[in-house]
Order: sequence, then C-alpha cells, then structure tokens
Amino acid sequence: MIAVPADSLLAALAHDAEEEAGRILAAAAADAERVRTASTEHLAATRDARVAARAAELARNAERRRGAAAREARAALLAAQWRFVERVLTVVRDALPGALDGPENEAATAQLLDEALAFLPPGQGTVGCSPRAVAAVRALVGAEHGLDVVGRDDIRSGIRLESADGRVVVDNTLDERLAHLTPELAAAMVRLELEHT
Repeated sequence: MIAVPADSLLAALAHDAEEEAGRILAAAAADAERVRTASTEHLAATRDARVAARAAELARNAERRRGAAAREARAALLAAQWRFVERVLTVVRDALPGALDGPENEAATAQLLDEALAFLPPGQGTVGCSPRAVAAVRALVGAEHGLDVVGRDDIRSGIRLESADGRVVVDNTLDERLAHLTPELAAAMVRLELEHT
C-alpha cells in the first residue's frame, strides 16, 4: 500500500468535490434554462392563442355588425321603394277611373264583361259597376243574360258579377286587377327607378 499524504488526499477530494459541484451546478443551470425557455415559449404560445382567439372574435363581431348594417340598409331601401310604388299606385288608382269612364272605354268594359260571364253560371245575378257607368254597362249586358246592373260606390271602374245565390263572384274591377298586378308593377317600377338613378 502506498501512503498518500493527508494534504494531497484532502486536496484531491476537494478538487473532485468542486468538479462534481460544478457539474451539478451546470446541469441545474441547463435545466433551469430549459424550464425558462419552455415557460417563455408556452407563455408566448398561450398569448398568441389568446390574441388570435380575440382577433377572431372581433372579426366575427365586426362581420355580424356589417351584416346587420347591410340588412338594415336593404330594409330601408326596400321600404323606400315600396313607398314609391304605393305613391305611384295611388295616383294610378285615383286617375284611371275617370279616364276609363268615357265612350272609348266601352270596348274594354265589354271585354271585362265577357271574361266575367265565362265564369258565371246561367241564371239570375247582378253586375256591379261604377254609378257613372251604369247606362253603358246596362247597354252591354242586354236582357238576354238575366242580369241586373247596379251602380256601386265601392267600384270605381270595371265590373263585379255575382250569381243570384252568391256562390260565384267574379271581380273584374280596376282595384282588384291592380291588386293582382301590384307585385309585377312594383318590380317593374323599382327596376325603372334603379335604371334612372
């Protein structure tokens, strides 16, 4: 056995202890750096995810607001267009009856009467018309149909036929025909308005 002086042995042990401590400290520092890096990356990813989620939420909210604003604007436009259509139809309803009551209207009234008679069963019934048009309609109806001609204040132009039993009513009045044509007339008027704006 070789004798090692105690000082040398103590120095070697101290040196080994210092190296071991250095390795432990270096490993601990490396571990700490890995934890710090992982934490930083996790925080950054979490922050980015939150920022992305918030940005997506804000974008969705903005899109909803844009959609709502577009719907409101479209509704306002449609309401304005419908008011325009109603004004035009009111003018038409008010102006046409007087224009259609002259002698030049007899052919149109005869056509309305023929259309209505095609639906009325044979027998007694009434023909309603504007009080101003009673004489002209009576002349068109004649006695062969067995129909009474009655002036009605609620009919401004055209005719309304009703069977004696009330089961068949043929409404060939201007107001009724305009009511059936209103959607088509409205679309045409809006198209014309848009073409000229």
